[in-house]
Amino acid sequence: PTMSPRRPQDPASRPPPRLHSVPAVPELHEQRPEVHEALITALLGAVGDGGGAAALSLTATGVVGTAGLGKTTAATCLAHDARVHARFADGIVWLVFGQERDALSNLRKLGRCLGLRREIWNEWTDADEANDELTPLLKDKRVLIVLDDVWEYPRQVKPFKDLLMRSRGGGSAQGSKLLLTTRVCKVAEAAGGLTELSQCNEAVGLRILAKYMGRPSSELSDDADAKRLVKMSGGLPIMLEQWGVACRRQSMASLVAELNKAKEGMEVLNVDAAGDYEYGNFFAGLEAQLARLEKSEKEEEREMARCYCMLAVSREDDQVPIDEARRLWAAGVERMKGETSATRVARGLAGEKLLKLEEGESGMRLSLLD
Repeated sequence: PTMSPRRPQDPASRPPPRLHSVPAVPELHEQRPEVHEALITALLGAVGDGGGAAALSLTATGVVGTAGLGKTTAATCLAHDARVHARFADGIVWLVFGQERDALSNLRKLGRCLGLRREIWNEWTDADEANDELTPLLKDKRVLIVLDDVWEYPRQVKPFKDLLMRSRGGGSAQGSKLLLTTRVCKVAEAAGGLTELSQCNEAVGLRILAKYMGRPSSELSDDADAKRLVKMSGGLPIMLEQWGVACRRQSMASLVAELNKAKEGMEVLNVDAAGDYEYGNFFAGLEAQLARLEKSEKEEEREMARCYCMLAVSREDDQVPIDEARRLWAAGVERMKGETSATRVARGLAGEKLLKLEEGESGMRLSLLD
């Protein structure tokens, strides 16, 4: 009998790609559709663009923005988008950098995610050796590799760029791709693609503030103090999230007063890639939150303040294992006995939006907000 030609599989019927270490979208995240769609276009191409050939011919797309603007969250939303899943059907791998980590440790993690045995990737001594082993694994594959919080192109990004160029065999649009987040425009430009995030406008800022306060956004639309907080935040989601949590217990007017008081006598700080707004407001917000916890009638909240201050020994992008945090805190907090107490404190600080928690295969890790 004559066989009918095989029909191509409907993308919607395909199983989703495997996600390696991709964080979950924050529960209270306020989506900005215009931002998300702009990033989708940068990553996949526009509708009618010949299947996105122009965008996909680039081996990298960079999400650039100042600290606290939501670069990692924007990349997380992309990694969970069905259109991205359909394009990168062979998997999405999330790799975290920071200022100190070089490419080799994350190339090893990529090898593990792609199925290489430990005795292979653990023996790599440099990026060239790693890429020799990884190139055939990515050939004819569609994998999205996310490089989160990169700071340097030659030391952190270029080895991955070289890997993808080799695996594509000269630049085919059908291969894998990098998605990187960075504060540094030059890093994204060197990688070959750049999309800058903008600060939230007033309407979006009010919705974020209301969501973290646990109130309907309609209640804040004409509130002068709410608008003042949005203006003071510079449109940064990280500030609005923190201040929204703080305003569950106090009025917005009192928080504005505390922020202004905390800024009195504060030295002007020069922060890398801080943006064109008053970054001191972020630190004023931390001062106000810590002051409230330190003065709390609840011993648990005073304990949280002491533990948070001890984390000052960590860099902002250090990921501290919960066991290390427990040992650090035990030196100054008598009640810090065992992992349960440390986990409770860490979850409490995360609930106050004072730090980030990540739970993965290696256990709970925490880091200061950046």
